Amino acid sequence: MKLKWKVSEKPTGRFGSFQGRAWPSAELNGERVVQILCTYNYHPAKARGEWPHDELKVMVMNINLEKPAWRAMKKRFSNLNDAKDAAQIFFDQNPDWIPKVDKS
Repeated sequence: MKLKWKVSEKPTGRFGSFQGRAWPSAELNGERVVQILCTYNYHPAKARGEWPHDELKVMVMNINLEKPAWRAMKKRFSNLNDAKDAAQIFFDQNPDWIPKVDKS
């Protein structure tokens, strides 16, 4: 199942330049299951590799617990595409982590 990636809205308004943006997150079956974290706020130039940034940490939602929790992948990534690819591979190899569709 293909992950649906979303980027947070660009800050606007009077103090928009002081607000940070989150790195992309992904959904499966309407549930957020992946978030990418970095010590720096998201900026498109950083994502394209034009500006340096710290390594990216991929967090995956473990829905198999009594109380779902975020789990970090051991590997860290230097660019956004590698992080997204790793998240997709994770869900392709671990289908039991995919949220079930509520058909009620």
